[in-house]
Amino acid sequence: MKYTLIGSTTSPYVRRLRIYLSSLHCEFQSMMIFDPKDRATLKEISPILKIPVLKIEGNESTEYLYESRVIFNFINKTHFKQNVSLQEENLLSVVEGVSDSLITLYLMKMSQVSIDEDKRFIAAQFERIEAGLKYLNDQVGPKNIPSCDYINISLYCLIDWIKFRELTDLSAYRELESFHQEQCIRSDYKLTDPRS
Repeated sequence: MKYTLIGSTTSPYVRRLRIYLSSLHCEFQSMMIFDPKDRATLKEISPILKIPVLKIEGNESTEYLYESRVIFNFINKTHFKQNVSLQEENLLSVVEGVSDSLITLYLMKMSQVSIDEDKRFIAAQFERIEAGLKYLNDQVGPKNIPSCDYINISLYCLIDWIKFRELTDLSAYRELESFHQEQCIRSDYKLTDPRS
């Protein structure tokens, strides 16, 4: 099987899979999802128009997987066979919930939609971000680093994306800040840094 990961270089969801899949020599196809040509390509391969997408080329067929969690589960089951505890599944769900809310607010801001209004939907995003970051900060410490590398990668990519996009102040979350500082020396994190 040949794998190609399709997505943008700035997406935290794409970045985590680029790192996770690196040992499998997975190719990476960069796209700008709001560029009309790339958008048309994305429409052809994914009915949900989201990245990442994993292209799987077999001997006689080509398939596509959508959503980072589905891609992770497939790759883990097929290649790495790492046990993921219920606690780690919860951590990943919180990372994804916070990521989704931050991306929603970021896209609204980029679309010049006010995110300062006291609207229920916007308030719910801020509430989820605050609760999620507090939970992650409480759960991740020197003695509580998840054993599943994908969970660590996902958490790092979230924190680093928050810093990259300057989305929220993390100074109150000391464990998350420490985790980020300890992890940032990894070469695969440097190679996929969205700032470069």
